[in-house]
Amino acid sequence: MKKVLLLALSTVMLGACSQSTTSNVTPSVSPDASIVEQNASAIPIASELPSPSPSGAASGSPVPGQMTINLDQQNNSGESGTAVLSTLPSGKLNVLLTLSGGTITTPQPAHIHLGSCPNVGAVKYPLTNIVNGKSSTNLTITLAQLQTMLTTQKMSINAHESAAKIMNYTACGNLN
Repeated sequence: MKKVLLLALSTVMLGACSQSTTSNVTPSVSPDASIVEQNASAIPIASELPSPSPSGAASGSPVPGQMTINLDQQNNSGESGTAVLSTLPSGKLNVLLTLSGGTITTPQPAHIHLGSCPNVGAVKYPLTNIVNGKSSTNLTITLAQLQTMLTTQKMSINAHESAAKIMNYTACGNLN
């Protein structure tokens, strides 16, 4: 009986630990801001994330339901990384940003922009601020819908130094 009770209590505690939290970050206004979920700043729980890509897969290797973009440093920031766009079991699109290098310690705004690096255009989709090199945003569009849009318009993912220095770009990667 004690083992069953301990197992049940452990399960409840693990479930509570895996619940996502949200912040009060307000993303930039965009023509498609309604596409971003209300809890866009929540990091999805592990059960919602797709399986990781095979070990050693090149960023250009096609993985069903997934697209990996290299984010190259901009303006000598020293920051670079990847954006992994993947389909969640719900069909929604998750954008997971991972950056390293550089010395930025403040939250960094990030967006999917119209246009190509380094001269990006208007914000298409606001993403959750990058904090400690990580950002995860769930969009209500699908990867297939995004890929269809990419056949007629160029888009890129751009990281900014901070909200106060929004025009200082630190990393960027073209989606097409």
